Amino acid sequence: MVVSFAPSNLQTEVKSIEMHHEALQEAGPGDNVGFNVKNISVKELRRGFVASDIKNDPAQETATFVAQVIVLNHPGQIGAGYAPVLDCHTAHIACKFAELLEKVDRRTGKVIEEAPKFLKSGEAAMVRMIPSKPMCVEKFADFPPLGRFAVRDMRQTVAVGVIKDVEKKAISTAKGGKPVAAAAKGGKNVKLTFVRRTSLCPHRRRRDLSNTPIGDRLRVSKSFTQHSRQRDQEIATA
Repeated sequence: MVVSFAPSNLQTEVKSIEMHHEALQEAGPGDNVGFNVKNISVKELRRGFVASDIKNDPAQETATFVAQVIVLNHPGQIGAGYAPVLDCHTAHIACKFAELLEKVDRRTGKVIEEAPKFLKSGEAAMVRMIPSKPMCVEKFADFPPLGRFAVRDMRQTVAVGVIKDVEKKAISTAKGGKPVAAAAKGGKNVKLTFVRRTSLCPHRRRRDLSNTPIGDRLRVSKSFTQHSRQRDQEIATA
């Protein structure tokens, strides 16, 4: 199977799959697995990347997105230009509130005010947001775990939101018409650990995924082969 990693658009082939050091032929939703990929350096992958099948609506980098945001606890007012950190799936990236489109009733969704200037605690609004760095998100209706987020500021959660619409960037192409993907020198395999899309915060350690929402795309949580070998050696000498 050939997969691509968004937002970098790197492409690679899955060579093997394993779960708890046991080889698998395939993995299903909810499985916490590792798989080996070829010709990609560990430096080219980051937490928050999304892996998807290149033949089935592959994930792409997000240019802007519209979200319904509910302000939970903010000491002041939030206006256009506010740029807090968003925790969305395993991504932890600052996003700017580019435009406050409309203030809505948080329960019914009915429009209360067009183009509000500010938001305060307890209010909800449709907001156009722009990531400060390459990021991959999806509409909540299509992929729930990639479409909900928490807004973090001053070391606390100040708002939460769900993504209603996404504008994606065009995939950069080389002369051959294929997505740009720089191959690592030496062609060595890189071991990566992936988890199905869940609502886990990026700071939390991996836990039981049996009761968490799942989808059909993957989030990157890197696990280096060297660390695995060191752990195995420690167990063997214990």
